[in-house]
Amino acid sequence: MAKNRSPGRGPAYQFGIVTGRKQPWAQFGHEATFAAKDDLVSGAQEMRKMNASDFWKNFGLGEEVHIAGSFIYNGLRRFHELRQLDQADELFEFLYSLSIGLERLLKIAVVLHEHTAASDQDALEQSLITHSHLDLVDRLRKRVAINFGKPHNDLLQLLSRFYKTLRYDRFTLNSVSKGTKEAEAIRGLLSKHLDAEVLDGSLLLGTSNEDRYRVFIRRTVLKISQAI
Repeated sequence: MAKNRSPGRGPAYQFGIVTGRKQPWAQFGHEATFAAKDDLVSGAQEMRKMNASDFWKNFGLGEEVHIAGSFIYNGLRRFHELRQLDQADELFEFLYSLSIGLERLLKIAVVLHEHTAASDQDALEQSLITHSHLDLVDRLRKRVAINFGKPHNDLLQLLSRFYKTLRYDRFTLNSVSKGTKEAEAIRGLLSKHLDAEVLDGSLLLGTSNEDRYRVFIRRTVLKISQAI
């Protein structure tokens, strides 16, 4: 026969009934129980003291960091998985994810550096409705030192161009005769900074994605993300 559980020691005690998440004090002995509860109460009191601005920056933008990081990670993973640099749908997914991720990361940094209690909130929020990565970088440079090399600036320029115009290119009649602009843009970036003369897009089998291309993209994106 199963032994009787002592009151308050079953699953309802060990795990939060509503969230299904283990309560912080449930894993400690009685000595730590009250201290842990006191810490939670203290933390809740501090949260209540926050004004809307503090809460926005600490929690709202904190969620945005996770969102931006997910887009950047997904973009890098997609490029790493590419076998060729000629497939429009695969390149679109890479550029779309990366452009959104870095744009949102830049906007987070802009808010944290520019916003004060005296800021015009509406004007600041309206100014964030932009897809120009380099314009956002220029705003940050007015507050902090950001040293990007030519590869970093060129990649950001490519992402801005993609988000503003290239992603709509297939909705135009002229795109029928112009080929895939995403592929041309990526080949141009790699050719310029890696002296990759073979990337002419004329091979019948397409342009293979090589490890040196993957390393270049990864290092360039990592540098941008760390600087932001």
